Amino acid sequence: MSVRRAVIALSILAVAVSLAWGAGRLQQAANPLAQRAQQLKAPLIVNISKVVCQHDGQPNPEINISGIGLGAAQGSRRVLVDGVPAPQYLHWSSTGITIHAPGGAPTKWYHQYTLAIDDGAGKVLSNNFKVRFPIDWDGANPSQAAPGTTVTLNCWGPGSSQGTKILRIDHMEMQVTGWNGTAAAGQIRVVIPAIPAGLHRIFVIDHEDKISTDLRFTVL
Repeated sequence: MSVRRAVIALSILAVAVSLAWGAGRLQQAANPLAQRAQQLKAPLIVNISKVVCQHDGQPNPEINISGIGLGAAQGSRRVLVDGVPAPQYLHWSSTGITIHAPGGAPTKWYHQYTLAIDDGAGKVLSNNFKVRFPIDWDGANPSQAAPGTTVTLNCWGPGSSQGTKILRIDHMEMQVTGWNGTAAAGQIRVVIPAIPAGLHRIFVIDHEDKISTDLRFTVL
């Protein structure tokens, strides 16, 4: 009987050890989730995009911020653009903010901006989010054309010369016949290549980096 009791006791002990080990593993697995939940108590900027707008006669970035835990209302919080508070807030919610960039912010779309959210008194609450704004389009003239046609592309931020930049329509390189612009705005003239009729994307690359938004263009 004593041997049987000993065997039973050892079995019970083995089950207890196994349960304890399993609980420890579950706790370890839960820790990253707990840490993530703790992190989300502070504003987290996850993405931003630019929408061109006119401000005081100059093209200034209008910045759309996507995030988590940004706050249902702005309160005293501010968005800092390269350390300078945004002068105007067009929208504020827990998942999105839209601002006008400060007047002193660079107008070069390819400048790398650093955005953060502070408490209104200089204490940064969020992560520092870095982004480089690309060239942005303001339409084409004509807005649709057949292959072989020269088209003028109006854009923001092309720079004064083409340099190493390449224009593509989908993944086909385009012939550039003119480049007239500044860091703020300009025009690029291209020839539509032999490509099937339909809706296509025109964009700019530089050293294989895409540095522009997409311009939707219809080839006749």
